Amino acid sequence: MATLGVLLLGTVTATELERSSRLTLAGVAAGERLDAVFAPTSPPRFYSQF
Repeated sequence: MATLGVLLLGTVTATELERSSRLTLAGVAAGERLDAVFAPTSPPRFYSQF
């Protein structure tokens, strides 16, 4: 769950997660595709209602 979270936030790429043994990919092309899918279009922003 934590791995998916960092991918969704765009703070770490799939290939970086594979290098740190937190993700297993089916090859280099799979890592590149995941990096493209989860590439952030803008930095994450967190808003508080307080």
